[in-house]
Formats: sequence, structure tokens, C-alpha cells
Amino acid sequence: MKIPKYRKDKLNDNYDIIVIGSGISGLCSAALLSMEGKKVLVLEKHFKVGGYTHTFRRQNYEWDVGIHYIGGMHKKNSFSRKLFDKITDNNLKWNKTDDNYDRVIFPDKSYDFVAPKSKFIENLKNYFPEESSNIDTYIQTITSINKSMFKYFAAKGLSGFKEILFSNYLSKDFLKFSDKTTYQALSEITSNQRLIGVLTGQWGDYGLPPKQSSFAMHCAIAAHYLDGANYPVGGSRSISETIVPVIEKNGGQLFVSAGVESIYIKNGQCKGVILENGDIPDDNPFSDSNNKKSSKIISPGMLKKHYSPGIPVLLNQKKADKNCALITFGKKYKKKKTNYFNLSKKSDLKEAASNLYKTFRKIKKQGFKKIYVVKIPNIGAGIAINDRLKRASN
Repeated sequence: MKIPKYRKDKLNDNYDIIVIGSGISGLCSAALLSMEGKKVLVLEKHFKVGGYTHTFRRQNYEWDVGIHYIGGMHKKNSFSRKLFDKITDNNLKWNKTDDNYDRVIFPDKSYDFVAPKSKFIENLKNYFPEESSNIDTYIQTITSINKSMFKYFAAKGLSGFKEILFSNYLSKDFLKFSDKTTYQALSEITSNQRLIGVLTGQWGDYGLPPKQSSFAMHCAIAAHYLDGANYPVGGSRSISETIVPVIEKNGGQLFVSAGVESIYIKNGQCKGVILENGDIPDDNPFSDSNNKKSSKIISPGMLKKHYSPGIPVLLNQKKADKNCALITFGKKYKKKKTNYFNLSKKSDLKEAASNLYKTFRKIKKQGFKKIYVVKIPNIGAGIAINDRLKRASN
């Protein structure tokens, strides 16, 4: 599947929605929104779409970067399966994996996680017969927390009076467990360290060890696989390859190599994005002096201090003091000095915008005490650059 690289002349006239990133959440949102008649643009920084669902090839082998198995897809009436069917127009197919979906290996013994749920419980009790009642408590707990999770996320969709009235009620059961670590919560169920070790054997799926991870996240993963795991036919790249045509069929566009540097706000409303190459969909998003700006902070880019490199930044300078760096712009500063950092020797403002943050990082890494910046033309992409510099210097 070939997705075009970003070029401004390929853009449509306007969009209702811009989705930053083409991971599964971005693609899912873009597909659903496009199906509802919204004009959607998806911008992906990488040269492939899909996020953790994309693949790469090395020596004739294809490698997944994130997806190993997904639970419940063999159940056609499950919420997850219905969602995938909808956003892929029923074109994504699944193979059920072996019932023994996980194996936790200790130096002296292995423990198999076998579907369905009844078999998982039976095996676990055979491994730990003295922990039978605690295992029942564990299963009841993860089932209960997963039910409370639906209420918690339902609360996130509320607004206004309904949010005030129902949010705390719908969230309280979930938060009671999400604020505990996995190890804390399991230690309240059993003191058997080997059983705790076995139950947390899947912690690689959610990324943090038991003493750091949220117990709610552990419960979500553990329950997800109890009735078996599945793998997409054709590999994990098939996920994005079946979602993208749905987005395009409904009038959406996707571009790769399109890194988004920031979101810009105008008069209290999101008006678009600033790309890493300096492209700005609006001709002049930052100059609207006739209109009163909203005082409400909607995004980090609205903060008076933002984009800060962590050391002082002084603007409209001509030279730098000792142990300080000078950020320059244009042909005038072609001469190389160890403390000079030219954003664009070609006087290209788009190139300068793209180089600004990597230059900040390079200067800080080299240990300079302050950053001096020459005057940058306040036109085109220079408007965005000067806005960023102003916020960095506050």
C-alpha cells in the first residue's frame, strides 16, 4: 500500500478534521469521522502509516513492530470485532491462535495460559491448589474492574451538567483500583509471590513492571485474552491496509513524511497545524490584532512560555557573549564559528522553521549557557518562528 509523501499542492481546499498520527487510534477516528461525512486529513511523520501496526522487512522476513495477538476477534458479536469490521468495511480477516496463548517461564517450571476462561482458571488452580479461593477472588476482581472501566470511559464522553452530575459516580470504582500498582493490588489478594509472578507474566504487553503499572491496566490486558487470542491474516500491516481505503473512499486524505510541529490557536479556536517543514495551512495564523484573543488555555501553544529549551533565550541580537550560542539566519552568516548555528544558509524560512527545535537541542547538549538569536524576518513561516521564539524567551 503506497501512501503519498506530503506536498502542500496535493492538499484539498479545506478540512473538517486533521488527525495527527496514523496509529490505530488515529486511523480508527479518521475512518469513523469520514464515514459520518467529515472531510478528514491524516498526517503521519513516519514514512509508513499504521503506528504499532506497521511492519518492516529484513532479509526477506517481515517483522511486526507492536502487534503480537489481539483478544476476542473470533467472537463476531464482540465490541472490538464489530468496530474492526466497521472501519475496514469487513475486509480485515482474523486467524485464531492456539488456545495456549501465553506461557510464563520460570527457571524451574513453566505455566501455560490456556483459553477459554474456564480452562485458564482450571489450570491455574492445578498449578496452585492451595490458592483456589484467592484465584476466584482474582478473577472476580478483574471482571469487576473491566465493567467499571466502561463506566469510567463513558464518563469521559459527558459534558456540561451531565458531567457534573454523573462523572464522579461513574468513575469512582475504576479509580479505586487504577490508583494502585499491580503488585499492591495482587498482594491484597494473595501473599504467594510465585502466583503473583505468574499472574503478572504478561506485563510486557502493557509496558511497565508490576510495581510501577496501574492495576486497572493489568486487568484490562489479563481479561482481554481469557477467551483466546487472534492474529490478522496477512500480518499486522493488514490492519492499516484495510482501514486506509475506507478513509479514502469517504473523501479523506493521508500523507506520510508529514511531521506536525504544533497546533495553532486563533481567537480561542483550533485553526490547524504547523508542520515541521514550516508549512502553515492559514496564510497568517498569528497576526489578528483586530480581534480579541481568548484568555482560555486550550493547547500548550497558547501558553506565554512554551517551546523553551531550558536555558535563557535572547531575541534580535547581533552577536553572542562568551560561552553562549548565536542562532543565525541567511547567507550573511555563512562563515563557520563554533558557537554559530545557522537555521538556513539559503535564507529559506521553511527550512529555518524545520531546523529550529533540533538547533535548540543541539545547543543545549553542547552546554552553552544562553541562546542569542538574530532578527528573523516576520513574514510567511517567519511569523510562526518568531511566535515560537517569543514564547521560548519568556
